[in-house]
Amino acid sequence: MEKQPAEIKFSIAQNVEKSDEAFYPISISVINESSVDFSVAEVAVKDNDSNRVATGILQNIPSGGEAHTTVQLPGGIEWCAWKIIPVVGETFYGGGAASNAPGVKLTITD
Repeated sequence: MEKQPAEIKFSIAQNVEKSDEAFYPISISVINESSVDFSVAEVAVKDNDSNRVATGILQNIPSGGEAHTTVQLPGGIEWCAWKIIPVVGETFYGGGAASNAPGVKLTITD
């Protein structure tokens, strides 16, 4: 018997929480000043007032290059955490605190 892929349907109208909260764009930048290329950079940011987390996933960041994305939160960033997966070498992690910041600019060096 041939296996079939799972078919999943999601109704936005029935499942999304309705909210009066305004969401604002939060910029995420990863600057690669290291000597290795990154295959993936995941950067999670959190707004403590709403207790919401948003994650930006950036791919294929060459040595000397940079990547940018935008996520949405109801307030500024109180903390961020990151996971960088280089093309060669071990995955590394980090984090940092902020005080209601409108974005994060993460620079990675050797």
